[in-house]
Amino acid sequence: MPSTNGTANEVLSIPQRLLTLLKPARYLRCTLWSVLELIWKGQLPHTQFGKRFQVDRRHFDELLDREKRCEGTGPASCAIMCSASGHVTDSATSRINFVRNRF
Repeated sequence: MPSTNGTANEVLSIPQRLLTLLKPARYLRCTLWSVLELIWKGQLPHTQFGKRFQVDRRHFDELLDREKRCEGTGPASCAIMCSASGHVTDSATSRINFVRNRF
Protein backbone atom coordinates (compact mmCIF):
# COMPACT_ATOMS: atom_id res chain seq x y z
CA MET A 1 0.00 0.00 0.00
CA PRO A 2 1.53 3.36 -1.03
CA SER A 3 2.28 5.84 1.69
CA THR A 4 0.34 9.10 1.71
CA ASN A 5 2.67 11.10 3.93
CA GLY A 6 5.02 12.27 1.14
CA THR A 7 7.88 9.86 1.84
CA ALA A 8 10.11 8.05 -0.63
CA ASN A 9 7.57 5.21 -0.83
CA GLU A 10 5.32 7.22 -3.15
CA VAL A 11 5.26 6.13 -6.77
CA LEU A 12 6.03 8.92 -9.22
CA SER A 13 4.15 9.05 -12.48
CA ILE A 14 6.56 10.51 -15.01
CA PRO A 15 5.30 10.85 -18.59
CA GLN A 16 7.53 9.11 -21.11
CA ARG A 17 9.38 11.70 -23.19
CA LEU A 18 12.06 9.57 -24.85
CA LEU A 19 11.05 6.73 -27.14
CA THR A 20 13.17 3.74 -28.06
CA LEU A 21 13.56 3.38 -31.83
CA LEU A 22 11.25 0.40 -31.86
CA LYS A 23 8.21 2.52 -30.92
CA PRO A 24 8.46 4.94 -33.87
CA ALA A 25 9.20 1.97 -36.17
CA ARG A 26 6.08 0.13 -34.99
CA TYR A 27 3.97 3.26 -35.30
CA LEU A 28 5.18 4.00 -38.83
CA ARG A 29 4.95 0.31 -39.73
CA CYS A 30 8.46 0.34 -41.10
CA THR A 31 11.68 -1.33 -40.07
CA LEU A 32 14.04 -0.26 -37.33
CA TRP A 33 16.62 0.38 -40.05
CA SER A 34 14.25 2.89 -41.68
CA VAL A 35 14.09 4.87 -38.43
CA LEU A 36 17.88 4.70 -38.14
CA GLU A 37 18.13 5.98 -41.70
CA LEU A 38 15.95 8.98 -40.75
CA ILE A 39 18.37 9.67 -37.90
CA TRP A 40 21.48 9.26 -40.07
CA LYS A 41 20.02 11.62 -42.71
CA GLY A 42 19.45 14.23 -39.99
CA GLN A 43 15.66 14.19 -40.41
CA LEU A 44 14.96 12.89 -36.89
CA PRO A 45 16.98 14.29 -33.94
CA HIS A 46 17.98 11.73 -31.31
CA THR A 47 19.86 11.18 -28.08
CA GLN A 48 22.37 8.45 -27.50
CA PHE A 49 23.37 6.98 -24.15
CA GLY A 50 26.09 4.45 -24.81
CA LYS A 51 24.83 2.35 -27.70
CA ARG A 52 21.17 3.12 -27.02
CA PHE A 53 19.44 5.55 -29.40
CA GLN A 54 16.28 7.34 -28.25
CA VAL A 55 13.98 9.85 -29.92
CA ASP A 56 12.23 12.72 -28.19
CA ARG A 57 8.47 12.37 -28.60
CA ARG A 58 8.19 16.05 -29.62
CA HIS A 59 10.74 15.61 -32.42
CA PHE A 60 8.84 12.53 -33.63
CA ASP A 61 5.58 14.54 -33.66
CA GLU A 62 7.33 17.29 -35.64
CA LEU A 63 8.55 14.73 -38.18
CA LEU A 64 5.01 13.43 -38.61
CA ASP A 65 3.67 16.95 -39.09
CA ARG A 66 6.36 17.70 -41.72
CA GLU A 67 5.68 14.47 -43.60
CA LYS A 68 1.89 14.76 -43.79
CA ARG A 69 0.61 14.60 -47.34
CA CYS A 70 -2.99 15.46 -48.13
CA GLU A 71 -4.56 14.80 -51.49
CA GLY A 72 -8.23 15.08 -52.33
CA THR A 73 -10.83 16.65 -50.07
CA GLY A 74 -11.63 14.16 -47.30
CA PRO A 75 -9.63 13.15 -44.22
CA ALA A 76 -9.41 9.58 -45.50
CA SER A 77 -7.13 10.78 -48.29
CA CYS A 78 -4.38 11.96 -45.90
CA ALA A 79 -1.41 9.66 -45.48
CA ILE A 80 1.96 9.63 -43.72
CA MET A 81 5.03 8.71 -45.68
CA CYS A 82 7.83 6.81 -44.02
CA SER A 83 10.64 8.96 -45.47
CA ALA A 84 13.31 6.31 -45.29
CA SER A 85 11.37 3.63 -47.14
CA GLY A 86 9.06 5.91 -49.14
CA HIS A 87 5.88 3.88 -48.69
CA VAL A 88 2.50 5.06 -47.43
CA THR A 89 1.86 3.63 -43.99
CA ASP A 90 -1.60 4.62 -42.73
CA SER A 91 -4.22 7.36 -42.49
CA ALA A 92 -2.59 10.34 -40.81
CA THR A 93 -5.24 11.99 -38.69
CA SER A 94 -6.26 9.05 -36.53
CA ARG A 95 -2.71 7.66 -36.22
CA ILE A 96 -1.18 10.99 -35.15
CA ASN A 97 -3.84 11.51 -32.50
CA PHE A 98 -3.40 7.92 -31.34
CA VAL A 99 0.37 8.19 -30.89
CA ARG A 100 0.19 11.56 -29.13
CA ASN A 101 -2.29 10.18 -26.62
CA ARG A 102 -0.49 6.87 -26.20
CA PHE A 103 3.09 7.99 -25.53
